[in-house]
Amino acid sequence: MEKTLFESEIFNKEAKGMAPFRIRVTESIGNGTHTVQVTRVEFDKACDNLVIKNEEILNGSAWHD
Repeated sequence: MEKTLFESEIFNKEAKGMAPFRIRVTESIGNGTHTVQVTRVEFDKACDNLVIKNEEILNGSAWHD
């Protein structure tokens, strides 16, 4: 089961040449293994909506009970 620990607002940096993005920190526990990941989610504009363009894991760690 995955649980979101933190999710930032969507940062819109188009003026600096970056696509809108958000940072998400998640934790999952399965079969005694804990995993924490920091993910950068990049968005694209589709008309007036934002759709996920890319997800990149920036950092992750795992440990076993």
